[in-house]
Amino acid sequence: LESGFDFYAVDAAHMMAIAAPPDQVMGWNQKALALAERSSEPKARRWRASLYNNIGWDYFEQKRYDSALTMFEMAVPARIEQEQPTEVRVAKWCVAKTLRMLGQVDSALVMQCTLEIEWHDSDDGDDGYVFEEIAECLSLQGKVDDARSYFAKAYDLLASDAWLSRDEPERLQRLKKLGGIAE
Repeated sequence: LESGFDFYAVDAAHMMAIAAPPDQVMGWNQKALALAERSSEPKARRWRASLYNNIGWDYFEQKRYDSALTMFEMAVPARIEQEQPTEVRVAKWCVAKTLRMLGQVDSALVMQCTLEIEWHDSDDGDDGYVFEEIAECLSLQGKVDDARSYFAKAYDLLASDAWLSRDEPERLQRLKKLGGIAE
């Protein structure tokens, strides 16, 4: 790439991933990541965290959890480098959720409980997605009463999430039911 244009090349490949048919998304994200990783320009390299995340979710949706975990784990230090505390917590949440999907429930729960404290102590406040993951982990451990409490907390916070209400109403209903919240 010609010096000074790396950022635009990465951005263009990233935009192609957004616009591409589903079977081409991963390829474009990987091209964008390769460009970002090769670049010596800080602005272009900043793309790495978002691309690790995007590729991680591509793998996650394909149930390729080992590959997803690798990408999510790479996103954490990239977010730390960018000094983005909220995004660091989100990246850690992705790691922990993937650990749960890989059957590493105890490790996932420890990470989510740490995130619960970090979110609570932040300017952002509590996070319903963390509560949901804690509930899922506790449920898998057979701690039904503890899980119920966290499902209820998750529902209380996530019921007002416009995206979740619109795109995953059945997920909200599940949280409500498992949280023991009356109609």
